[in-house]
Amino acid sequence: MGAGVIFAAQGRVHGLTTAAALWSAMATGLCVGMGATGLALALVAVTMLFLGPANWVADIMRLETRPAPGMRLDLLLISEDGQKRTAVELKYLTRLWTGEFAGERFELKDQGAQDIRAHDVVKDIVRVEKFVAAMPGSNGAVVCVGNDPSYWNAPTHGRPTNADAFRLHESTVLHGPRAWGPLTGAGTSRGREEPLALVGTYRMAWSDYSTLPGPRGVFRTLVVEVPGG
Repeated sequence: MGAGVIFAAQGRVHGLTTAAALWSAMATGLCVGMGATGLALALVAVTMLFLGPANWVADIMRLETRPAPGMRLDLLLISEDGQKRTAVELKYLTRLWTGEFAGERFELKDQGAQDIRAHDVVKDIVRVEKFVAAMPGSNGAVVCVGNDPSYWNAPTHGRPTNADAFRLHESTVLHGPRAWGPLTGAGTSRGREEPLALVGTYRMAWSDYSTLPGPRGVFRTLVVEVPGG
């Protein structure tokens, strides 16, 4: 299903996203027909998550690409005529979880270092902004998926911390310069000393993704869209 729209030319693979959309539609229909409504909804969510930010069906998909010197992107979607481009950065913010889902076993690692990981999410937003500014007709998004509530729930102590500029808590607004606090340890800021400067304004809005058995089984997504000029 969808194989007929995939072809290679001049070292590039075309039609992958179109094929993925066709396959997803077929799989969703099968799930509905079998009565697996939950799985059908999950497929729709995944499809919207990865194809939604583009607002169009891409003909070329590049993974781990470097579209310009010093710039790296996890995913780049390109229209066939090259006039539309969507840059996507992906982040997985996980705590330890082990279990099975749909017959497949998963063992997620406890990443920790939440301050550093949150900083890198903001850095990804800056990276996508630079891409969009340099590429007319482009847009982008930073997509986070995780099961660590500390990313979306603000702490109850109410005290300022050295990583406040990089917090991703629900309804937090990020804009302008983002820098570490004055008492940040050298180990935390190593390789990340330079302040980050956001051009746009972004409100953090997390969405439920899935709920699995056991502790830390609630997964949520954060999609930060960077609009085109």
